[in-house]
Amino acid sequence: MPVYDPENPRDNPAESKHRRLVRSHRNGPLDRDLKPNAKIRDELNEILNYSPTHDLNGAEKDLLWKFRFYLTRDKRGLTKFLKSVAWGDPAESKQAVQLLPKWTEIDVDDALELLGPGFDNPAVRAYAVDRLRKADDNVCSLIPPLPFYCGLTYSRICNYTFCSWCKLSNSRRSERRQGRTQLQTRA
Repeated sequence: MPVYDPENPRDNPAESKHRRLVRSHRNGPLDRDLKPNAKIRDELNEILNYSPTHDLNGAEKDLLWKFRFYLTRDKRGLTKFLKSVAWGDPAESKQAVQLLPKWTEIDVDDALELLGPGFDNPAVRAYAVDRLRKADDNVCSLIPPLPFYCGLTYSRICNYTFCSWCKLSNSRRSERRQGRTQLQTRA
């Protein structure tokens, strides 16, 4: 019989404090040169091979944070790294956003994942849209329209017209906005 705990969605204060202590210790200049040994590299590769829907545990998140500079060379690591960031912590989110331009260019499917509901930071979404803008129109035409449209529709930063499909969705969106404003002015 399941027991309802009203405090379950909240962060555990002890775990939160532990995460802040571990990660603040890792903010130093030595982190840039930190390289994993063979065992840790295997663990990182295993984490990077997880499916996009896999939830990371605390130890995996800490490991990704610890080797974030090393992971910038691997395009598979960006989405996993961003899942490990505590976006409620201003210092940590600032560091993650500053690391985005240094990352190896990601694939289109990873960019679409960044437009999903799991990532609501505007800088991350802007990075994903910018990556999609650089993609060929041929690649964008292979993307199933529904997830692509949903990602752009609920993104506050997509004002770009980087492929023919996006031009169409942007024009439809602007038509809907104009229709809503006309209805509001009549009322």
